Amino acid sequence: MSRSIVILCAVIACELLVAIGLVGWWVASDSEASAPEPPRPNLTFLDSVTVQEIRNRQEDVTANGADGADDWRALAEIYVLYGFFAEADICCQRAAELDPEAFWTYLWWGTALSRIGDTSASTEKFRAGIPYAEDALADVCRYCIGLNLLREENSQEAEEAFRTAEGYAPADYELAKLLVRSDRSQEAVPILDGLIASHPQTQKYHQMRSRAAQRLGDLEAANDFQNRADRATQVLPSDELTGFLEQQIGNHGLDVWIQQGKDLYASGSLDAAASRLRQVLEVEWRPEAADLLVQAELQLGHPEAALPILNEAVRRSGTTPQRLVALGDVHHRLGHESQAKDSWQWATELRLDRAAHERLAALFEQTGDEREAARHEGLAQLAAGIFAERAGQLDSAVDMLQQAVTIAPELAHAWYHLGECYRLLDQSEPADRAYRQCLTLDPYHGRAKRGLDRMLASQ
Repeated sequence: MSRSIVILCAVIACELLVAIGLVGWWVASDSEASAPEPPRPNLTFLDSVTVQEIRNRQEDVTANGADGADDWRALAEIYVLYGFFAEADICCQRAAELDPEAFWTYLWWGTALSRIGDTSASTEKFRAGIPYAEDALADVCRYCIGLNLLREENSQEAEEAFRTAEGYAPADYELAKLLVRSDRSQEAVPILDGLIASHPQTQKYHQMRSRAAQRLGDLEAANDFQNRADRATQVLPSDELTGFLEQQIGNHGLDVWIQQGKDLYASGSLDAAASRLRQVLEVEWRPEAADLLVQAELQLGHPEAALPILNEAVRRSGTTPQRLVALGDVHHRLGHESQAKDSWQWATELRLDRAAHERLAALFEQTGDEREAARHEGLAQLAAGIFAERAGQLDSAVDMLQQAVTIAPELAHAWYHLGECYRLLDQSEPADRAYRQCLTLDPYHGRAKRGLDRMLASQ
């Protein structure tokens, strides 16, 4: 009897083990089956390199039933960057289910929703990300919330959101802009002055400070800050979020190949750079890759290879001074001097271009036309001086502008910029002489007249 009981117990135990195994298999199978498929948007308008990267990320989500939050978040990121916002929303929802405390999930989620116009839901996601943000990233969320509220024309709550991100430059700028627009320019002034002190080359900070001064009736300060804006070298995007997305997209797809071409060119590996840039153009036409490839081919001594690329660049993307200078260089290398001259002159008609004027000066020097050679050399120095002036390198600018007026004293605009540089250096006597010489050559030069009046008024 006892033996029968033992056998029976053994049979029951085996059955239990089998049952547990079957239940475990069923649960695992059900779990694997429940892992959702990622959304797969139409990728036909993208280049093949970017398409492959997106497909790799799609496969990472489903590979071996992985279903990991990081993979879903990575897929959401690339969907946001290439405009698939509804699909990014789905991916972020799954990532948040798997890991509800990941800051970047909420940042990408809020960004996707803001791009499809659902500002209320976007704000909700940005708020959800704040507790999990490190360092200043919480202020990024507060700033984005303020932008959403502005889109909803809720300026009062937007102002409160920007104030909670005090010290974060983009939020401070938006707050100052709101204050100026609501006739509280006096309150905006210290904020803008702080931004300018920290970011002296940012154009829009000077422009807003000029607007604040104008609202306060200080026209001299308004003119001064507008002049500073004209010389500023850093032009920021309309908002920080847009700038962030533009920066991030450079880390993906065909943009990575373009950056590799730039790095190889900068390091002097011209053959490798040309090879990589040609691969880019074989995949998709990119103007910046074409322009850089032309420069690489010229430096490699291959003007005949550069010419068809240049012609295609002009056909597809239009004429620019840079392309016209390069076209002149190509014709010059090929011995087509008349066509080279026409290309360089055309470039100078589009803008004051130092490279084009330098080449024309050398060309006229060779043909014995010393007057034209001097004029173009003076214009080349003028272009260089203006560039240095706008970069805040006033001493260097003075040297170049002095050369310009020595070589070509008839250039009224060179005398004006020389006067501006001296004024900014607080050297009133040479500034006065330069402004007056400009007005002697061109009595209707309004900016020289204003510069002279401003300097006399300050004295």
